[in-house]
Amino acid sequence: MPTVPSFALRLLLALGLAVTAVSGSLAATSPWSEATGAKLRLIAPGGPPAADGTLSMGIEIALEDGWKTYWRHPGDAGLPPEIDFSGSSNLAGATIDFPAPRRFVDGGSTSIGYGGSVVLPVHLKPEDPALPVMVDARILYGACKELCVPALATARLMVSQATRADPSAAAVHAAAVAQVPTAAYEGLDITTVARTDDPHVLLVTAAVTDGGAEADLFAEGPGEAFPRLPVRVETSDPAHPQWRVALDPHGPAKGRVRFTLVAGDRAVERVVTLD
Repeated sequence: MPTVPSFALRLLLALGLAVTAVSGSLAATSPWSEATGAKLRLIAPGGPPAADGTLSMGIEIALEDGWKTYWRHPGDAGLPPEIDFSGSSNLAGATIDFPAPRRFVDGGSTSIGYGGSVVLPVHLKPEDPALPVMVDARILYGACKELCVPALATARLMVSQATRADPSAAAVHAAAVAQVPTAAYEGLDITTVARTDDPHVLLVTAAVTDGGAEADLFAEGPGEAFPRLPVRVETSDPAHPQWRVALDPHGPAKGRVRFTLVAGDRAVERVVTLD
């Protein structure tokens, strides 16, 4: 990340904070960056920092009717979002969450992503918590209907402890956070991950006490590999659905695999280390 002399950075950010203090608060949203079939902006729910000192922000992608965008694993084909915050100031790090996705079947291929609109929650770690973070984002993402269009969005937004809570942005951000998979959810869990005769093929069993027929599973890894989309196995017990997961045959059969189990508006995530 480009460096700026500490005194100059503190002066510039302090001047920006002073200007916004006069106007009452920092802006809750950036302008839209528009593309074919989609548009993107940054949103700040405002309010105090989290217990770990991070500030909340969201990347909002609004799609036109019939259009979709991709999850971090796009499926058979597609463009996962590439997010670059390197032009930002007073930013030590950023963690991006992805709400639970769904499958899209288009002809002979299946992709993973979102329709309508989606907000990716972002946790910003300031270098100096007393100063605002100027977020400068460059985001490459896919917007698809009959054809897929790569979209490059640029957006800037200042976020700090002085960002007052904005009810509209806060509601949208909170809804997205609620859709992010959790480590545990009552009545929803991945119970076993077993190898088959083929070391690159796994059998995954879940426990779904409600909505088992609609449950779906996604997998990532090991490493940077994208497994094939899990295939549902027919069973007589809808409360314990199963999937066959074929790992990349040219990739490793050992390492960390991340599973995301989705059932209705609930989702859990579990990381398994294959020995």
